Amino acid sequence: MVQKMHMEPLTATELVQLEARMSQEEMLCETYINAASHTVTTELKEVCRQMAARHQKNYQFLCQMLNQHQHPPQGVQ
Repeated sequence: MVQKMHMEPLTATELVQLEARMSQEEMLCETYINAASHTVTTELKEVCRQMAARHQKNYQFLCQMLNQHQHPPQGVQ
């Protein structure tokens, strides 16, 4: 059974907030990648890499949700 959901258009405020959150996630990912490259301790490098991966995943999720909102699957109005 496919559940059809009606998605209301995002408001200008919501779009600004989403853009800000996406920018934050991107910046955090880059920050942790940079920290990993400048860290000597193996354990700390791994933590930084894990955090970078987490923020990259968050960014990709936000992109996916935005894309789905802008282009809902066919049959969903």
